[in-house]
Amino acid sequence: MFTSMFVLESRFSFKPVRGRKYWLYRYGERFQLSPVFPQQWSVPTFDQVIGCCELHDDLAWTLELSEETARDAVFLAYIRTRRETLEQVLQASPTLEAALPVYVASLPFYQRVFASALANSLGRSMQLAGIAQLNYQQAVYDSEYGRQISLIRSISNG
Repeated sequence: MFTSMFVLESRFSFKPVRGRKYWLYRYGERFQLSPVFPQQWSVPTFDQVIGCCELHDDLAWTLELSEETARDAVFLAYIRTRRETLEQVLQASPTLEAALPVYVASLPFYQRVFASALANSLGRSMQLAGIAQLNYQQAVYDSEYGRQISLIRSISNG
């Protein structure tokens, strides 16, 4: 869920298509998702190529960091802080399902639509796994739900 929300919080004004590759760039303190590959820019208009993103059939995003970004200690610390914040949100929620981004008013239109669709997809997966009504502690640490631990970790890391 982390990677997907990170991408969806970035600026973009187009409707992403599943299975296509996109590029995430940093401009100052803002992030921008673009269908334009780094090599296609005639003049660099970004500060940093964060990496390549792809929207999957389950509406989750993956992000493969560029080599430069993967070595950027400051950016990696930023990512760790964002993940810790997500984990705090998960821990504070009464259930995992309650933490899903069903409606995030601060997001622009396409980002809000895809966040809602992601919440729906994750919610179905959690229902099937039998963990949607568990809180984070129960889902991650209760040995009775050992099979679901990897799912929860992938949600908070992915």
